[in-house]
Amino acid sequence: SGPIEKALWMGRPALEWFEKRGLSLAQAGIAPDTDIQEAPIFASIENLTSSWVDWLLNAAEHPGASQAWLAEPRFSAREIGEQVNLARLLSQRRELSAKASQRFWEHRSSNPFFRVDLENAAGIYAAGPHELPLPATDTNNALRRMHEQAFLATVQRARKQDGSTAERHAFSALSERIIDFCRPVTPQNSLIDDQILWARSPVRLDLAGGWSDTAPFCLKHGGAVVNLGVDLNGQPPVQVFAKVCPERHILIRSIDLGAQTVVRSFAELENCSQVGDPFSLAKAAFCLAGFHPRFHRGAPATLDQLLGEFGGGIEVSLLAATPKGSGLGTSSVLAATLLAALASTGGLGWDREEIFRRTMALEQMLTSGGGWQDQAGGIYHGVKLVETMPGLDQIPTVRWLPEQLLGPVTANRMALLYYTGMTRVAKNILQEIVRGMLLNSHSKMEVLFAIRNHARAAYQSIQKENWTDLCRVVQTSWELNQALDTGTNPPAIASILSSVKDYTAGVKLLGAGGGGYMLLLAKDEEAGNRIREKLTAAPPNPRARFVDFSISSSGLQITRS
Repeated sequence: SGPIEKALWMGRPALEWFEKRGLSLAQAGIAPDTDIQEAPIFASIENLTSSWVDWLLNAAEHPGASQAWLAEPRFSAREIGEQVNLARLLSQRRELSAKASQRFWEHRSSNPFFRVDLENAAGIYAAGPHELPLPATDTNNALRRMHEQAFLATVQRARKQDGSTAERHAFSALSERIIDFCRPVTPQNSLIDDQILWARSPVRLDLAGGWSDTAPFCLKHGGAVVNLGVDLNGQPPVQVFAKVCPERHILIRSIDLGAQTVVRSFAELENCSQVGDPFSLAKAAFCLAGFHPRFHRGAPATLDQLLGEFGGGIEVSLLAATPKGSGLGTSSVLAATLLAALASTGGLGWDREEIFRRTMALEQMLTSGGGWQDQAGGIYHGVKLVETMPGLDQIPTVRWLPEQLLGPVTANRMALLYYTGMTRVAKNILQEIVRGMLLNSHSKMEVLFAIRNHARAAYQSIQKENWTDLCRVVQTSWELNQALDTGTNPPAIASILSSVKDYTAGVKLLGAGGGGYMLLLAKDEEAGNRIREKLTAAPPNPRARFVDFSISSSGLQITRS
């Protein structure tokens, strides 16, 4: 807007456009002080050619173009808005887009196909008379296969067809590539026959960046999270005990579930993705630790043979002292702790980086997917920023932060950990978010970039050791999580938060949200007392309670009797 003699048109001074084409405002009958929105500078051309467009945009040579521009009917921006047939224009655009979408798909290797919003593009493609967009079968590019299969699935759904097979292929293209980074190993017993190995880890409280650690987002753009490892009620809540036994079998006990199973064959280990199996996680961990041919350097014919060469059977007892769906990353931390215990038992010499990588693979084997921040929160001690670079092999860089703001002075006084008594398992939530990543959904990707960038800003903010800044960090994280997933804050949770809103300066449901534990940051210590009194006196359900936490100074620990 503004007088045309001073205004910009197509990013350049409007007068420059006239001068380059040998025209003047006077010739066009436009007064210099005419607002550019009112100036008749848009010519109506019946027979449009590419050379005319080149002249219009780039001042290319086109004999007679200037005279034609002066002679043809011209309209101002305001007049175009008033006279255009919007319904016809939109219909024309949809028709042309549908026709162009076929070529866009065919030439996807050399155009921006893999960067555009594929959910929107699939809707346009599906509206056209095109054959189904069948993905390439000759590519080893996992990210490309993943996007192509997700695009096919979305086109099928838009045409009221079943897209579940293509969507499964999209998820499997991702998981297979992550699992492939786990090299085969040869476990050899390192325990004395009467020795017990004890591995234990804290759980994770996430402050910022959660979801940016999830594949495929982190594979393409890198992830960043700020979290801390904490013990609950003075103890590491995730524990694994391991010992060898003379019987050539694998015995798995779950202390918290009060159940056990005995594994005597590779086939029993292979079904680790079976829905409802309480020992799926443990079976997948044994596979990744070399107790299955896929991940073993040799070629054992049977589990009995493998265990004989290993030096005996193995018994493990697992303890996860948090409720299911807690939001504290317990399952991933348990997976990491069990993998560490098996690696130590088998003399594999894995460091935390390898445990981090194999836990990510384990979650892909379970088809639950997930990111890497949970295991990072548990195996690495303290408060930290964890980042990864783009790439299929995610390698964490850890930068530690001061612990003062969440240490003994504030923990359980101004920083309160409250179990809501409600649970929401993250698998379905995760699939929906990952689907948006696979399709480059603009609405989801925009929030995901904001979440990742917020983690880096949070790292800078927490270094100042200012309570108000920490509260602002946590509150912003909560708002971003809700923007990504509206189910994060259901009415029952909103009711709890509303009841203490006068005393809180920052709040966040931990993990995926919707239930589990919440972190409540009080305005001051007195406000913290009021929050505790209020929710203790009137809990939302019989299971709701406060749980004391303390920052873990060790992270993952392994000792032997």
